[in-house]
Amino acid sequence: MSEVKYKGECLCGAIRFTISNEHSGVAECHCEHCRKGAGGIGQVMGTFSKDDLKFEPGSEESISTYVFAHTSSGKPKDKTFCKGCGVPLWTVTESARSKGQIFLRTALLDKGSELKPQVAIFTKGRPAWAGSMEGVAEFDTMP
Repeated sequence: MSEVKYKGECLCGAIRFTISNEHSGVAECHCEHCRKGAGGIGQVMGTFSKDDLKFEPGSEESISTYVFAHTSSGKPKDKTFCKGCGVPLWTVTESARSKGQIFLRTALLDKGSELKPQVAIFTKGRPAWAGSMEGVAEFDTMP
């Protein structure tokens, strides 16, 4: 059995999971979908292999997916969320799908707030009062 690197859950606890490997990067996103989905200035996501994500029994029954057809890339993307509490779980773009990756919300992970982004994207959507983070590469759109 693989070692557990991270444990996480949604707000209501209906979805509980583990991740067996490290992320391949952490990004802060300020696109319109992330701002509205978070009800705030954006979301922080870690890139993980979908194969490393394992659910506790019964968790998958509470997962639902919404497909956004209108995106900045022009290609649809999946937004997965909890049916019970509505918390966004992860996003899968066409590019991520082809690589077997998901962009998981780091706030769902135990100690997820310790994962500092290496990159900030769609910063043109970030409020001026939020400011930049030191040492984080920034892009107005998707690099």
